[in-house]
Parts: sequence; structure tokens; C-alpha cells
Amino acid sequence: MNAAINNEAVPYKGTVTAMTDTGITVQISGRLGILTIPWRMVLSNNKVEVGQTVYFSLSLLEVMN
Repeated sequence: MNAAINNEAVPYKGTVTAMTDTGITVQISGRLGILTIPWRMVLSNNKVEVGQTVYFSLSLLEVMN
């Protein structure tokens, strides 16, 4: 039985809850958890501050056998 997999990016929204020298921590809306992201993956033309809303996309992690 093969399950159909939708491997498209899903948009999410969250709030910056902490900042360190190495990255930021985002509380994902809808009680989906916390994501810690290194600065090299943050795209912004302005200074990032705690409390800001951020948008990001996640896609399926596919393990190759």
C-alpha cells in the first residue's frame, strides 16, 4: 500500500520569542511548537526583534533508503 504524499511547502506563522548570538527562537502559531533557526537562515531587510511576527514554509522531510 502506497500512501499519496503531498511534498509542497506549507506556510506557517509564528512569533519571535528569543534571540541569541547564533539565531532566533520562534513560537509557531496554533500550538505547533518551537523552532530554533540559525541567523544564516533568517531573511530580513530590518532588524529582527522579540515579538515580531514571522512567516515561513516547511516541506516534508523525505528519507532516502
